[in-house]
Amino acid sequence: MLFIIFTSMVAAEAIDTLDSSEMLLDRVFAALADPVRRAVLTRLDGEDLLVSELAAPFDISLQAVSRHIQVLVRAGLVKQERTGRISRCRLDAGPIFEAALWLNRYSKYWQSQFDTLAVWLDHRELAQQDGQVAASHHDHSKHGPGAADSKPDGVAMAQRSKLFVGSLDGAIAPRAITGGVCYCCKTALAVGPDGAIHAAWRHVYPGNIRDIAFTVSRDGGATFSAPVRVSEDRWQLEGCPDDGPAIAIDRANRVHVVWPTLVNEGGEDAIALFYATSADGASFTPRQRIPTSGMPHHPQIAIARDGSPVIAWDEAANGRRSAAIARRAPAAFTRELLADDAVYPTIVSMDDAIAAAWTSGKSMASVIRFEVRR
Repeated sequence: MLFIIFTSMVAAEAIDTLDSSEMLLDRVFAALADPVRRAVLTRLDGEDLLVSELAAPFDISLQAVSRHIQVLVRAGLVKQERTGRISRCRLDAGPIFEAALWLNRYSKYWQSQFDTLAVWLDHRELAQQDGQVAASHHDHSKHGPGAADSKPDGVAMAQRSKLFVGSLDGAIAPRAITGGVCYCCKTALAVGPDGAIHAAWRHVYPGNIRDIAFTVSRDGGATFSAPVRVSEDRWQLEGCPDDGPAIAIDRANRVHVVWPTLVNEGGEDAIALFYATSADGASFTPRQRIPTSGMPHHPQIAIARDGSPVIAWDEAANGRRSAAIARRAPAAFTRELLADDAVYPTIVSMDDAIAAAWTSGKSMASVIRFEVRR
C-alpha cells in the first residue's frame, strides 16, 4: 500500500512539474514572438534600464511599451524593482535557458550539417631531417643583417613546416594552406561573428626574414586567401624567436593582431610589441607600438565589450618577469601592471570586465592565478 501511494504521489508530482514546465515554455515562446519584446531584451542585455529609457527608441506609446514589459515579466524574462514611482528593469535569462534546453532536443537535425574543422601545424616533412639540423634552428645567438652563414638554410627548412586544414568528417580533405611557417612560434586562430576563419603566424620570408603573415577563409575552410604580410618588420634571424602573434575579431569583423618583433634603439637590439588592424583581411594599418617595461613576450588579445582591444603579455626586466596589460582609450595604449612573478598571461572579455590568468612561481611549484579587472 505504501508503495502504491508513493508511486501515485510521484506521478502526480511529475504531472504537475510537466504542466508547470509546459506553461513556462508557452509563456517564454509567446513573449519572444513579438519583435518589440525581443528588442527590449536586447537592450537589457548587460544593463538595467528604466521603463522610460526602454521606451525611448520605439515609435509607440509608453503605455504600449509597459504592456510589452509586463508580458516579459509574466514569462520570467524581466524583473522589475520599484523605488517609489520609479521602476527599473533587468534581464533574467533563466527561462531562455529552459527554452534552449527544449530546442536542443532537435539539435541532431542540424548538427549533422556542420563540419568540425581542424587547423594544425604539420612537421612531418621537417621531422625527416637530421635532428641536430632541426635543433640548430632554436639557436638565437645571431640575428640581423650580419647573421652567420654556418647554419642550414632556414627558409628551405621552414618550407617543410606547413599549416594544414581538414574536416573531421572528411568533407574537406587535409591539405596545406601554406608552407614557410616558423615552426616554434605560436600560430593564432580566431573565428569571426560572420563565421570567417582567420589565421596568423610568423612566416619565414626569403633572407630569413621572420615577419607576421595572415590568411582568412570565408567559405568554412574550403579555400583560404593568399597569405598577406601584416607588417614589414624585416626581422632577420638565423633561428626561431619562439614567440608568435595573437589575433581577435570584433563584432564588426575587424581583425586585431598583436605580435613581438625586433627593433633597434640607439644601436642596440630589443624586442618590442606591436598592434595592427584590418577591415578586409587584405591589408593592415601601420603598426602601433604597445608601451612595455622590459622585454615583452607571449602576447594575448581580447576585445572588450565597447569594441576596444585589451592586450596582455609577460615582460622581463632586471632579472624578473611580470605580466602586464594595455588598454586603448581612445587611440593610445596605456600599460597596467597585472602581476609580478608572472608569465604566460591569458585574457578573456566579460560583460564589463577583463578576466586574466597567469602562471606564477617556479616550475616545480608553480600555480595558476586569476583576477577580474574592471
